[in-house]
Amino acid sequence: KGELDLLQSRARSPEEIQAGLSSASQEIAHLIRTVENLLLLAKTDAGRGALSFGKARLDEIAMETVTRMDKVAREKHVKLQLLLSPLESQADDHIDFQMDGDPELLGSMLQSLVENAIKFSPAHMDCFVRIKEEERHMVIEVQDQGPGIPVAQREAVFSRFHRDPLHSMHVQGSGLGLTIARRIAEVHGGTIRIADAVPAGALFIVEMKKTS
Repeated sequence: KGELDLLQSRARSPEEIQAGLSSASQEIAHLIRTVENLLLLAKTDAGRGALSFGKARLDEIAMETVTRMDKVAREKHVKLQLLLSPLESQADDHIDFQMDGDPELLGSMLQSLVENAIKFSPAHMDCFVRIKEEERHMVIEVQDQGPGIPVAQREAVFSRFHRDPLHSMHVQGSGLGLTIARRIAEVHGGTIRIADAVPAGALFIVEMKKTS
């Protein structure tokens, strides 16, 4: 509303109007995303009874997410790469990366992690999304080549409305994405942790049981 009030305060040039409308549009998109995140958080806080569990294909969810986020990555000159690692014992015609879960929530979790990786990636670097199948677990890894996260701050980044004081001036966000990612992992009986990426950056590792 502040941007729109400013535009109405006096006569503006077409360029000023365009810039003001663009800024207002970004603010509205940010508010919509924040509301969506709060609703999603409320859904996960309600417990598994409020969720739609079934068979979920993590490979398909990852491909859809990477495709959807590719435009955002390219705008920052960041390349998204998806890597799939099935069980070595599986025949090619039985590879499905399937687990018990809520496909919509799993997609939201992965999108939050990919968004975070893109935000903190320098231009002309790669972000990696890996889906790995183990005997009893499915593992999702999202890796960037950004500044990384010091060990002392790794738990804090999952707090609601957490904003990195060193980068919040340059990186937009509601401070809810990683909170949501952890809650979705937890309602799937899983965990999420942060490790150092090699040679640099942060590596988010989600581990969930195949069968809940």
